[in-house]
Amino acid sequence: MLRWLFKKQILDTTRNCAEDARAALRMAVPILLKEEFDGLQIYGDAMATIINETSQKFGISKEEAVYADSLKWRQLSISVEDFKVASLHGMNLRHGIFSTTHNFGQTMGMGCTLMMINYELKFRQQQFPDVLSGEVSELYRFGTSLVNELYRLGKHDIDPDEFSDWLTDREDDIA
Repeated sequence: MLRWLFKKQILDTTRNCAEDARAALRMAVPILLKEEFDGLQIYGDAMATIINETSQKFGISKEEAVYADSLKWRQLSISVEDFKVASLHGMNLRHGIFSTTHNFGQTMGMGCTLMMINYELKFRQQQFPDVLSGEVSELYRFGTSLVNELYRLGKHDIDPDEFSDWLTDREDDIA
């Protein structure tokens, strides 16, 4: 009896995680698409900072930080909580009276939110690979692609126009 209840709880929390991830990704896309050239670059710079810090914290490559690879479940869990706190802090800064504080809060808040989503989805894939695997995998692929492209923008591998074109082409993928 308890096993059935545990499986139901895992299914429910994974479903909630997937719904939250889909909603956050749907919200992020139009925000990024309405940004001008300089605004997009700031989002890219913020993501590059987040990826660099995550890479250093865990002693992993930057690519592994983008995809949450080479991390054990406990590291993923800690990261999710860290990104959640950082995201909330960033979003609180959006209410600042100075435009630089607002921009910093907006860009870092979104970057940490995207990372939190991806790390949570990776955690779900590792711990419960058979639970909603298709939906979780689809969201993880879209989320990590978005993070990777923002990171490439932050490294100046692509310019904001290329990022905008890339995102426009994939806008319907998260529907």
